[in-house]
Amino acid sequence: MSKILQISQEKGGEHYTKRFTGWIHLKVMFYAVIKRFDSLSEITTSLFADTHKLAHIGITFEISRSTLADANKRRPESIFETIYRDLYARYRHELISDS
Repeated sequence: MSKILQISQEKGGEHYTKRFTGWIHLKVMFYAVIKRFDSLSEITTSLFADTHKLAHIGITFEISRSTLADANKRRPESIFETIYRDLYARYRHELISDS
């Protein structure tokens, strides 16, 4: 978690945030991918319904559609690219290749 927040801070992703940090944003995006959601409405509706189930991963408050939209707009995508590249470099030897 500290590495992700460090990357987000270095790239300016933590400016003007109160509770919706880059770490929580990443978890919400993973949640959306796993659930195969296509819209902010789908994501936030499901998050609202499952808030009590998501407390164990640190999502302990309701995330509105506007909060998520603002975060997607303000937080540079290069943050998530850097996080992905860092994770891939760290765990690439554990990934199984089909080819």
